[in-house]
Amino acid sequence: MNTSRKFWLVLIMAILTMVVIACSCGSLTPTPTVAPPPTLPPRPTVALPPTLPPQPTVPVNPMPALEGYWLDTETNDVHVIEWQNNQYVVTAINNNEYGSFAVTSQSWNGSALTWTYQVSYNDTSVTFTTVSVSGDSLYTNWSTNGGDSGTETLQRVSSPIP
Repeated sequence: MNTSRKFWLVLIMAILTMVVIACSCGSLTPTPTVAPPPTLPPRPTVALPPTLPPQPTVPVNPMPALEGYWLDTETNDVHVIEWQNNQYVVTAINNNEYGSFAVTSQSWNGSALTWTYQVSYNDTSVTFTTVSVSGDSLYTNWSTNGGDSGTETLQRVSSPIP
C-alpha cells in the first residue's frame, strides 16, 4: 500500500474516531435548558370581613308599655292587652257588674291597636283605637255604632278584674 494512501486512510480513521468520540461524549454533557420565567407571587387579596349566616329576625315588641290591664274609669271596664304572635291583642274586657264582653274584631297596624267589643246589656258596639301610652295612661279614641265618639284615657291597674 502506498504511503500516501496510508496517510489518508489513517487521517480519515482518526477523524472518524474523533467524530464517534465527540458524538458519544455529547450525550454525557447536559444540554443547556432554558430556565422557565420566574413565577410572580400571587397578588395579595383584600381580606373581606367574614360573612355571618343570616340571623332569624326576632319580632320586637314595639310598645312594651301597651301591655297590661287598662281601666276605663267611666264604664269600669278593664281592657286586657297582651303581645301575642308578633302583635298586640285584646284578650278580655271585664266589667265587675256585667261580666266579660266579647271582642268582635281587632287589628294591630304596627303603631296602633284597634278593637271592637259588644256591650251585652244594651247591644252597643264600641270601638277603641290607641293613640299613645305614657306611664300609667293609655290615650284612646272611641266610637259607638250609635254615632257617639270621643277620647278616653284608660288607667293602668294591677288586675284584670275591676
